[in-house]
Amino acid sequence: FTDLCEKGLHGFLVRNLESFGVLKQSGLADRAVLDANLYTMNGESQLFWDEQGVCRNTVPLELNQKEISYRNNSNSEIMIYGYVPMMISVQCLQKNMDHCDKKCAVLTLEDRYQKKFHAVCSCEFCYNTIYNALPMSLLQDADKVRKLGVSGYRLSFTVESEQETREIAERFAAVYMHDCEVKPDWMTGETTRGHFNRKVE
Repeated sequence: FTDLCEKGLHGFLVRNLESFGVLKQSGLADRAVLDANLYTMNGESQLFWDEQGVCRNTVPLELNQKEISYRNNSNSEIMIYGYVPMMISVQCLQKNMDHCDKKCAVLTLEDRYQKKFHAVCSCEFCYNTIYNALPMSLLQDADKVRKLGVSGYRLSFTVESEQETREIAERFAAVYMHDCEVKPDWMTGETTRGHFNRKVE
């Protein structure tokens, strides 16, 4: 890890306690950016991670706009685009559908409502990540997101093509970095805002 940092790597996106433990043992806790699934929903949990010396955390995806506004976001990134993981499965999807060739793949699952879900098969570790049918997008909510006082914005790409990745990144950069208006033709695909605009339950 230290060799990678010496070559210019700025940080590591950490998604579990074990990965953080490895980084901490290597003296790289200050390069760790916690992903949204590592709990920082309240002040107590944020304080714990601050004491561990992490670089930044990520705003939990379960929180809505009002709940996020109550949180200290000065050391937090927020995900403004991406397919959100819905489930981790250790069943071999490739074997269930046909046969497993031990090669990583992206499959499409369809539910009874004809909604299509991407499933990324990580065959080197024998598990699958099933993503939401629609990508989360806060492209039209830039003004609201800015008021939350976060330290950074994140675009999370998983199954997008090279062209889709470029177009999406350019649109978000135009809106979030250059205050451009959202053009009608930028909203051609169906998206979700996740929990961002939901009422507090």
